[in-house]
Amino acid sequence: MKTIISFALSLFFLSNLFTQTDTLSGVLNHYSPVSAIDTCTARLTVGSAANFQQGDTLLIAQMQGAAISVADNSQFGSLTELGTAGIWEQAVIQEVQGNDLLLTQSLLHTYNIAGNVQVVSIPYYEQALVTDSVAAQAWDGQTGGILAFRAGTLTLNGRLTATGKGFRGGSAALNYDGSCTWLINYEDYRFGANSIRGGLKGEGIGGVPTAWPRGRGAAANGGGGGNDHNAGGGGGALLTAGGRGGENDNPNFLGCKGFGEGAAGWSLPNNSRLFLGGGGGAGHGNNNVATDGGKGGGIILLEAGQIISNNGVIVTNGEHAQNAGGDGAGGGGAGGMILLNANNINGPITFSAMGGNGGSANNNNQDQCFGPGGGGSGGYIGVPEGFDTDILLNGGAPGLSLNSSECPESPNGATPGTDGLLEGPLTFPFSTIPIPQPPIVATDQDTLTACAETLTLSALPDGSFNTLIWEFDNGNGFMPVPDNADYDGVNTPNLLLNTPAASAGLSFRLSAISSCFPPVYSSVIEVTSGAPPLPGFTVDLNGLTATFSPVSMDAISYTWNFGDGNTSSSAGVAHTYPSSGVYTVTLTVTNACGTATSEQTITVGSAPVPDFGVSGSSSGCAPRSIGFVNQSTGTFDSLLWAFPGGTPASSTQPNPTITYETPGTYDVSLTLFSAFAPQQATIQDQVIIYIRPTAAFTYDTDDLTVTFTNLSTDADFFSWNFGDGETSTAEDPVHTFPGPGTYDVTLNASNPNCSRAVTETIFLQPSSTTATDQKRQIWLSPNPAGNQTCLQAVPELQLPLPWQCFNATGQLVAEGTLRQIPGCISLKGWTGGTHYIKILSKENVYLLQLIVQ
Repeated sequence: MKTIISFALSLFFLSNLFTQTDTLSGVLNHYSPVSAIDTCTARLTVGSAANFQQGDTLLIAQMQGAAISVADNSQFGSLTELGTAGIWEQAVIQEVQGNDLLLTQSLLHTYNIAGNVQVVSIPYYEQALVTDSVAAQAWDGQTGGILAFRAGTLTLNGRLTATGKGFRGGSAALNYDGSCTWLINYEDYRFGANSIRGGLKGEGIGGVPTAWPRGRGAAANGGGGGNDHNAGGGGGALLTAGGRGGENDNPNFLGCKGFGEGAAGWSLPNNSRLFLGGGGGAGHGNNNVATDGGKGGGIILLEAGQIISNNGVIVTNGEHAQNAGGDGAGGGGAGGMILLNANNINGPITFSAMGGNGGSANNNNQDQCFGPGGGGSGGYIGVPEGFDTDILLNGGAPGLSLNSSECPESPNGATPGTDGLLEGPLTFPFSTIPIPQPPIVATDQDTLTACAETLTLSALPDGSFNTLIWEFDNGNGFMPVPDNADYDGVNTPNLLLNTPAASAGLSFRLSAISSCFPPVYSSVIEVTSGAPPLPGFTVDLNGLTATFSPVSMDAISYTWNFGDGNTSSSAGVAHTYPSSGVYTVTLTVTNACGTATSEQTITVGSAPVPDFGVSGSSSGCAPRSIGFVNQSTGTFDSLLWAFPGGTPASSTQPNPTITYETPGTYDVSLTLFSAFAPQQATIQDQVIIYIRPTAAFTYDTDDLTVTFTNLSTDADFFSWNFGDGETSTAEDPVHTFPGPGTYDVTLNASNPNCSRAVTETIFLQPSSTTATDQKRQIWLSPNPAGNQTCLQAVPELQLPLPWQCFNATGQLVAEGTLRQIPGCISLKGWTGGTHYIKILSKENVYLLQLIVQ
């Protein structure tokens, strides 16, 4: 399948405000030959621009111009160079100036005006109705042969035709003023214009050679003419070959024979070009009854969104040659080309590009066997697939030698044209190349030093140019830079000097060569010699201030990086650092030859001094929490405390608090981290933790007398407080309390450094509850009790009576006030077991035992 530059249908399916139907018939296109083309300005000079206007879409096509062999042999007319014959494209008119058409874009192709270049208007119709035949204008040697238009919707109630509108057949007109002889058979492939020995050749893409227009040799795709005596002409061709003409094999021994039958038209290359069908060659005549060759089919180019076919026909057949009445007959014309792009085809449609038939030769019942014409080849059809189409590409049939008294009816060697070619749809080429603009070559370089291993000269070309050429001047004028080992990129924007030192002293420039404009040049770039700088510096330190002095050679600029985030571009400079530390200082020096760097590490200021203390005392009883205070001086980045025996054992906090659980003597260390080496301070035996005693005792009661047993450890001094105002320093005292009740007894156990106290509540009651109740005339009832118990007293006690309840371990679990006798206490929610109710009357304190069930 061939590929042609794409052109979107949307470029020509333009929307109108109001859709109207255009009725089409006759010739739609306007044609004009092109006499000059200015590719630089996209300007076409035409024969007449009267029928063209701004915005029109044009078809530009070169119809001929191929070079063909003119050797007097069987290769006559074969292509020696196709050249630009058949190239084509579309363009849009930007402006009409007289007979000049200025286009919106540059042309895709270069054309040869001598090859008959023409422009053809391509109209567009939103709605098109074909009511009668729409035809191409016939090819006249300069223009015509092409039917081209576009439509949104196309309705075919008639046909589109370019039949016989292609290359012209050879004319049979011949002033035959001589005679033939049976001794000579004229089989030459070429004869001059005035020769009577050959018929005229059919027209093809190489035209008809002016010096050799007659004879049996084909003229490219035009068929050859029949030779003397009365041979038939050859059929025209397109992309396949035409048919050969028939010979005149006169049965009379002394009769004139004609074995110089017209050669078949040569097939053309199938390379996406536009070709008209070749014309058939003329038959040879001596009695003015020979016939012309048939005309070839033209070219139909159509793009449509939708085609409503109505059994429509699109046809570009080759023309049939007429029958001869006693001389040789002409060959048929070749079928033309149909190129169709359509989104949809509604209904059956017939495409026909058949070759024309060769003419028959009528012998008029004489003893003659005149030569008939060969058939033209089928053409070329490129249409979309998937629609109801009838494709006709048959080659034309050869003519017959008829009504001979001696020869049987036959083609006498004439052959049919070969069938044509069918391919898929093609798209039409359309240029998007902008019109050339004058070139510009800019560079921001003026002087470069040849000191590096390689050196690159750069320029920025813009606009339209064909070639870039670097030039240099060594004092004798500018000349192209040679493309050798010393240089790379001599035809690019960047020229690489592989040996810069060899180019020192030369001047360079980049030239842009354009076919449309005079050469332009960049500004001159001078290449000078030189050497890279040698970096180095000294430093003088005074506290936090450092004075730097460069000792670099050949430097023209300096850049200091002091290692603390600050920089300077001075040659010599003094810099004060924000804090003590170790810094890496970098000096970068440059000159035209490059950049070099020197680096030193310096130490400024002094290291920090670690020191610390404690808030409060650094000794105490275990467990002991001690707050440490950082008292260091100087600048540092971080710190680390070490507390062996403490919790935590280390810390990075400035002022940590550490807990010591175990008695002992402990060291403390503080390390400071900075640009200097770590600095550490350690105080030995900084922390002293003493043993704290354990205070504990048990007791036994005998009525109101209690014997205490001391269970304390790590203590050698004891202090008792019995809760009744009495004290003791005995280790295991015995103490008689003043009466029943609850008493908080405290033991304080001490050693020389630490002490610890413990307190327990003791409950004392009479040994006999009954006796006590009678003595006090106060009791609880019921007892044991479940939901509640009530206080009874005889005589009644003075109200109100505050009360407290203690469990067996001495914990206060409830309290309240009784405001009458008997007075009841709710036991809801109380736990079971032994409880003690303490009654606080104004006269006395009573302790009553209560069993809660």
